Amino acid sequence: MAFTIKMTRKAEGLGDYVVCKLEALLYGPHGEADLCAVPEPEWCWTLMIRTPACVGQADRDKAADALLEKGKCEEVKDVKLKALTEGRCVQMMHVGPYDKIGNTIALLEAFAEEQGLSFNGKHHEVFLSDPRRVEPERIKTIVRQPVA
Repeated sequence: MAFTIKMTRKAEGLGDYVVCKLEALLYGPHGEADLCAVPEPEWCWTLMIRTPACVGQADRDKAADALLEKGKCEEVKDVKLKALTEGRCVQMMHVGPYDKIGNTIALLEAFAEEQGLSFNGKHHEVFLSDPRRVEPERIKTIVRQPVA
């Protein structure tokens, strides 16, 4: 969807931009912010790709129609354009395999507590590396957590 929107706008002379990295909001089945308290199979998630402000609903609709015409799955109709406002956050670069991100989350939580803050909101990860092309020990992920 993201690349179809980009290329359609570019072909129509509406400008070009870089498609951003994949991001995910992770949370428990009841909205829990502390994923350490929830077994991993119960985690819920929302996948996201940032888009420029110039991209609108008409662009999304046109891309969904084009993808459906190419035989892509019906779920392309479920893609939404939404604004995300997280407010104050703590974040840290995690370098290493995904199954070790819990260590980084623990460091963020300790830092937040030292600052008199607590986790508040959905856990947020920005995937900077492609795990198909980067060795697990070198994968880079921004780990972000809203705080209050």
